[in-house]
Amino acid sequence: MTTFQRSYDAMGSRFSVRLDLWPNSDSSTPINSGETEALLTQLEEKTEQLEQSLSRFRQDSELMTLINSMDQWTTPSPHMEEVLKIAEAAMDLTACAFDPRILPRLEEIGYAGAAFNNSFHQSEPSSCDPAKVFHRNEHGEIKLVTPIDLGGIGKGYTADCLAEMIESAVSPFNLAGYIIDAGGDLVVSGCQHSGDPWNIGIENPLNPSTLSAVASPVGNYGQKTALCTSSLWRNAWVHEGKKVHHLIDPATGSPVETQLYSVTALADSAATAEVVTKYILLRGFRDAPLWRDYTPRCLWITKTGNIHMNADMEPFIVWLATD
Repeated sequence: MTTFQRSYDAMGSRFSVRLDLWPNSDSSTPINSGETEALLTQLEEKTEQLEQSLSRFRQDSELMTLINSMDQWTTPSPHMEEVLKIAEAAMDLTACAFDPRILPRLEEIGYAGAAFNNSFHQSEPSSCDPAKVFHRNEHGEIKLVTPIDLGGIGKGYTADCLAEMIESAVSPFNLAGYIIDAGGDLVVSGCQHSGDPWNIGIENPLNPSTLSAVASPVGNYGQKTALCTSSLWRNAWVHEGKKVHHLIDPATGSPVETQLYSVTALADSAATAEVVTKYILLRGFRDAPLWRDYTPRCLWITKTGNIHMNADMEPFIVWLATD
């Protein structure tokens, strides 16, 4: 057996992991099916651990504990510490277009999670300053300043962590490649056991049962990349008679109004790709520090169904839908 797969529900999404191993030949490290299945179980358990830390939908999660004790100093777990640092960096790079402080507004328009103490709620973030999200004391303890949502960046971070676990556990002589799908946040490495490349379908947001494009995100054996898609149709509902969605513009406090329907981006990590897609949906390609650190490789689809991509994305698209 050279292909191992596992699917499970986590973080409000469907996760799936596929490992492709080279067929046994002269390898000094033969495939052990039992060990590989055990690794898949460990990946599922790691996802559960990260959900317990980062979720705003679990009353007893680490995040909700921080939110409901914002007057107390707390030592964060290593994963929480790292995700908060990633969130801080994303705020800086996007001039706060990415802003985890939108949680209270999400609650107000009906995207409710676990209950939290509204007495700590700062209804209007006072500035675009990561220090306004949490404080840190000289002991390394933190306390939040306002409720935050780690949402998509948490899923991206989880996919990145699972990729690191796979690469640490499986011999490079055996590992042909893998694909991790964390509810649309993908990390892809290598190739299939047959030697064929990974081809990833990009959903048509106007007709989700069809594809708008197919991407082959990994150019050479041993490479790893992330592919993430953010769209406005998946998390949409009606609030007070008006259709709304989950992508809040921090500048207005309301769901963003844009002619874009979905954005797909490639990046070195799923957390980065997640931030990039959200930024483009919110601000397009408006100048920001983000573009000094990241060369856009993006495909975007408008509400009228038009498909666009930049030149750096073109080499990775192997099929494009035509009218």
